[in-house]
Amino acid sequence: MDFEKIKKDILDKQLSNFYLLHGEEPYFVDQLTHFIEHTILQPEERDFNQMVLYGAETSVQRIIEEAKQFPFGAPYRVVIVKEAQELLNIEQLRAYLENPNPQAILVISAKGEKIDGRLAIVQLAKKKFVEFYSPKIKDYQMPAFIQEYLRSQGIQADKHVCDMIYEGVGTEISVLANEVRKIRLYFGKDNIHLKAEDVEKLIGVNREFNAFELSNAVMQRNFEKAARIVHFFKKNPKQHPAIPIVAGIFNSFYQLYAIYLANIQSESQAAEMLKLHPYVAKNLMGYKRNFSEEDCEMAILYCTRCDARIKGVNNHSTDAFDEIFDLIYRLTHKYWW
Repeated sequence: MDFEKIKKDILDKQLSNFYLLHGEEPYFVDQLTHFIEHTILQPEERDFNQMVLYGAETSVQRIIEEAKQFPFGAPYRVVIVKEAQELLNIEQLRAYLENPNPQAILVISAKGEKIDGRLAIVQLAKKKFVEFYSPKIKDYQMPAFIQEYLRSQGIQADKHVCDMIYEGVGTEISVLANEVRKIRLYFGKDNIHLKAEDVEKLIGVNREFNAFELSNAVMQRNFEKAARIVHFFKKNPKQHPAIPIVAGIFNSFYQLYAIYLANIQSESQAAEMLKLHPYVAKNLMGYKRNFSEEDCEMAILYCTRCDARIKGVNNHSTDAFDEIFDLIYRLTHKYWW
């Protein structure tokens, strides 16, 4: 079920006797668990009617015993099991779920992993109760997710600004949420139109010198621009570690190589088949003018070699950013030998 739909139903008192919250992305699991913990019962009702357990410290038998108790001076008894990925024999909850206490609400919150969908408790949650699965958001999905998340918070931002934010927060949704809170506090209003200079000031991401701009410069065969960006990174190595920089360049060539292998002929086809944002697909199709299929093969080889040397393979003295300088020279000049 949808995250916002679950919250709305709870606020509307359309409650389920069982909530199964799980998935590789912990942020939304934590948010829903916290929301349930602080919403269903009033503060004065919680002392006698709300129990919070932890998977590694409890048992299925204890959970069932708590859930079978009836509330005292409250409409429901709420039993929350946090970090349920550590709970042993979780499938033994099936017997209780087939005949649950109608005045109890049991919440199983497992973050960091998906509970096996073949288990009966998952099937029961899907059919009779509420199941929320939160998958890890993939790298290629993050800019679009950031744009949608900003929109849900009353913030408008174009693709370039979302790319800048992604450069600063990566795939950590909790970090993104914290940065969005900072943005909202700074502006103090709704309907915010976020600009690149705002991101530079509030999140600390430079709009000219970031990994996305470096990858674009390399794919455009603009050595001068790429060299300026790498020089900036070299002065700020803690903020710009070398290995992810090389990974970003590698990924651009790998995606372009995939376009050649799949014989993709249009931007829409590239976006659909490779699961790319349309903006990225458009750029990649344009980069076909700069690099052939054979060029991509050589570029991937040199990116892999650079990554290994940065990690110390056959290299005990050269600075990591000097290795990247050599890489971008080879790539932009197509110097393969």
